[in-house]
Amino acid sequence: MAKIRDLKVDNLNKIRSCLTDGNIWTKNALAEKTSLSLATTTNMLQILLKRKEILYIGEARSTGGRKSKQYQLNQDYAHILCVLLHKKDNQEGLVIQRLDLCGHLLEEMSSYVTQMTPKLLIEILLHLKAKDDLLEYVALSIPGVCEDGKTDFTDLKTFHQLDLKALIEEKCHLHFLMENDVNTACLGFLNQHTHVQHLALIYQPQNDAVGCGLVVNRSLYRGYSHFAGELGFLPFNHDGLKGETLQRSPQLLLEKQIETLCCVFNPEYVVIYSEVFKDKQDFNLTSIPIKHQPKIDWIEDIDKLILIGLYQLALDHLKEEDI
Repeated sequence: MAKIRDLKVDNLNKIRSCLTDGNIWTKNALAEKTSLSLATTTNMLQILLKRKEILYIGEARSTGGRKSKQYQLNQDYAHILCVLLHKKDNQEGLVIQRLDLCGHLLEEMSSYVTQMTPKLLIEILLHLKAKDDLLEYVALSIPGVCEDGKTDFTDLKTFHQLDLKALIEEKCHLHFLMENDVNTACLGFLNQHTHVQHLALIYQPQNDAVGCGLVVNRSLYRGYSHFAGELGFLPFNHDGLKGETLQRSPQLLLEKQIETLCCVFNPEYVVIYSEVFKDKQDFNLTSIPIKHQPKIDWIEDIDKLILIGLYQLALDHLKEEDI
């Protein structure tokens, strides 16, 4: 039974992937694009219609034969909140985007305070929910280690070791998803670079520990306890060496971290966002044979990637809903 259900979910997601472009599709066009039979396509469309995920638009103009039925994604089946929690310029705050299922931006806001708290976060979410009856999902990124909606340690002290999923779902009655911020940026990067298979995305903040998201075969690698990528805990980062090296030779520190990733993870691409360097740097990875050195690129706006990744995270969860 599980295999049958998995096959049905896969078939539904093939149809969904087409319809998420917001265009009008005929059944024949969907069958051709997805390589599904017309009978299977019809069954999948009936499921999505019953769930109100899609809309029946009408019949296409006849080209001599039977008129084709037309379908379109119901962009207002559910709305999504993407919430980016972070520290910025000695303040704590968030950036929020509210979107429909076609990715149309309905609202964007930001708020910064001396200290962000779970209570303040819930107040903001309740305010936004009161404005939008279709709001169902909250996808949130956090600078720290988290698993299954629970935080371990983060850069935001009031969010340490907190079951944020249970708290928000109880208080706000919204589906809640949470992911590490750099992991979420990886999802955003993959969304924009469909050829990338193996990736390490490094975030080098001005003062705090370096974070890194890891991707294997286009899937996030988190480790058994979701600790993978915490480069700030590498041995050469301890006992005050990190602060000294970051101030005196931040490039050397970054080179050591990239070389470590090459030996342990062997990524095809290393993408860097740095608050330390204003310009792109060239690296001398002397300990790594040239054959095994990754392609290195720099990004200028990690927040944009995080928000794209959060939206994708919510869409992926929506696809896994019970059918």
